Amino acid sequence: MAKVVKRDSPAENVIMPQDIILKMNDENIKDVSAFVESSNYLKANTVKFEILRKGQKLSLEISMKQ
Repeated sequence: MAKVVKRDSPAENVIMPQDIILKMNDENIKDVSAFVESSNYLKANTVKFEILRKGQKLSLEISMKQ
């Protein structure tokens, strides 16, 4: 699980400060290093996230184009 949201990024108003990122494009995200590692290999314009928000799992798609 990782808690990471960069200011002024496409995810800023989609992933909330208390959300926990569980998966990114079907890869488990166990910590910040796993998030950074997975982010380095992004090629798609849309990224799929599975997050935990207030005890509920949610699936989100975020367009990486700004």
